[in-house]
Amino acid sequence: MFDGFGRSREKLGRRRVAASAASISVHVGVIALAVLVTAGSGVVENVVVPVVFYNAPPPPPPPPPPPPGGARKKKVAKAPTPQPDVIRAPVKQEKPEEKPKEPDPPKEEPEPEPEEPDEPEQPGGQEGGQVGGVQGGVVGGVVGGVLGGKLGGVLGGEGNAPPPPPKPAFNPDVPTRLTKEDIPARVIKSTQKPPIYPRLAKEQRLEGRVMLMVVLDRFGNVADVRVLSGPALLAAAAVEAVKQWKYEPARTKSGVAKAAFVPQPVDFRITGQGG
Repeated sequence: MFDGFGRSREKLGRRRVAASAASISVHVGVIALAVLVTAGSGVVENVVVPVVFYNAPPPPPPPPPPPPGGARKKKVAKAPTPQPDVIRAPVKQEKPEEKPKEPDPPKEEPEPEPEEPDEPEQPGGQEGGQVGGVQGGVVGGVVGGVLGGKLGGVLGGEGNAPPPPPKPAFNPDVPTRLTKEDIPARVIKSTQKPPIYPRLAKEQRLEGRVMLMVVLDRFGNVADVRVLSGPALLAAAAVEAVKQWKYEPARTKSGVAKAAFVPQPVDFRITGQGG
């Protein structure tokens, strides 16, 4: 099929070429004739001879169609371009410097504890005594003591310990707290007037006990009064009442009067003023 189509196109091309050649020959002959006629008459003028090409030159034939079956053109492998041999110098790889390892510190071995030699038993020792004691000493003594010494003594001191400091001299005018051996002070009933009940405390129906510390001289007079505890509304009335009282002085076991601190309670009751 494709061969017949190609032959028909080839014939058509040949016909066109022959027609073009004939047309060119006719034009050339007309031009030559005109030139001869003009030359014979002796007049040469510009002669314009129109040249008309009846048919344009035929285009080149199209490329043949691809073969059936989708055959592909074989690709021609190009020869590899030779490259000049390049000689490369070997690159020396530098190894990282290795730091010298520090030697491990020597392990300290624990020193063996020296064993204490067994002390020979002293002949004549006593049960409960101490090592280094003196033969014939007393149980409970001090190491390094001397035979005939005193328990509680000072090493290097004399045989007898110094006496304790003397007690301060008795002063009956200096108030002190009473001991079990002292005779306590007593308030004289005739002077023991009851305190005046505060009006505000009475309106509030306030009752209670006020505890005082009374300072007496050696004659039984009240030198000072201090409040230890109790309602505040009743404390002032209790202090004013006790300052008017008179006491029998406190005495030592030998009967000597002395100044003393005497605790004194004062009670307040709504039913009746009392002390």
